[in-house]
Amino acid sequence: MSGPQIPTKLLATPWSASKETYYKQLRKIQLDSTFDWGAQGFSFILPRSLNAITDVYLRIDLPTLNPGENYKFSRGKYCIDSMSFRSNGSEIYRIDSYELFLREWEEGLSVEELAEFRRVFMGCNSSTTRTHVGSTVFIPLALPQTRYARYAHQEGVNYGVLPCRFGNSTTEIVLNMNTAAHLTLDASHVVPSIAGTANLEFKELVGKPSLINAFSEGRGSYSTALPQYIPLNADFQNLTANTKHTFRQISPTGSVYSLVFYLLNQGSHVHQENDASAHLTSITVRLDSETVIDMDEHEIKMSAYAHGYRQTNNVVDKMPRLQFNTMGSKASISFRGAIDFRNIQNCEIDITVNADCKCRLYSTRYSRIVLLSSGEFRKYLD
Repeated sequence: MSGPQIPTKLLATPWSASKETYYKQLRKIQLDSTFDWGAQGFSFILPRSLNAITDVYLRIDLPTLNPGENYKFSRGKYCIDSMSFRSNGSEIYRIDSYELFLREWEEGLSVEELAEFRRVFMGCNSSTTRTHVGSTVFIPLALPQTRYARYAHQEGVNYGVLPCRFGNSTTEIVLNMNTAAHLTLDASHVVPSIAGTANLEFKELVGKPSLINAFSEGRGSYSTALPQYIPLNADFQNLTANTKHTFRQISPTGSVYSLVFYLLNQGSHVHQENDASAHLTSITVRLDSETVIDMDEHEIKMSAYAHGYRQTNNVVDKMPRLQFNTMGSKASISFRGAIDFRNIQNCEIDITVNADCKCRLYSTRYSRIVLLSSGEFRKYLD
């Protein structure tokens, strides 16, 4: 018979061994008392004593509030406003909306995975009952290779480590924190200060010296592709149900593989949760005055399904997306096609939505992050 031979399931999987053994340990560094709600431009430099890391977490011990003054669901999602990753003082990339960054990860999780992620990392033991009881949150920070920048539930994918030997170069992460009001649904509910109680926890690779040396030195060789959300309008715009709204003169840059419509209820953003989302009922895209996409509500649903964006839990709604690739849910881990918007002069988009809401439009693009031989990071849009 022709075709490749596959192992028989009547035999047990052969015994195997890993060539190199290692483990990961957490190293904790306490942040000083200037770090608090509303802190802007709070910077910390990755310690030179680090070798290779997989994750960095911002750990905050949230205090217990007065009874009846409850936190939002997934409270850890609303602590950070934005984050930037810098090398020798130059910004390499930026997470413009950290709640959106974490929301996309949550929406790809199953019901069980979402509940466990929120319990362990977001300080939320329930997705049905809000509580005033304090908890500890571990907020993953967006390193270049972080799994949290990739759409969740991509099995069999290794995200690798970040080599941390930068020579005389400095690598820093800069945080802008939300005010305490962002953690509750009511302006009268006050979250106390966290000054002097927050920590950074680095998940560091530990193993034989030969293994550590191999994965800690990436100068001149380390390169990774980072999917980024880039805002295309300055702020949210209010939309009226079943009424056409046009985004004019928007200017995506680089290799864009999708457009994302971040839809929230109208009104103040501070006391809102972002689990629920309206959906599009029509969309038309014109590039340089030529209509390239024109879909109604049913075609939009079919496109989302075909690209792998399917409702996997009953808590976080799928955000509307417009894809320029194949199998979009996997585009954050492998190249699935994109449009090079550097060759396009004008882009206009018409949409209608099913309910009154507000919208902020984002492009998702590929950026190549490279560690030069000098120990400095650079970003390229190829």
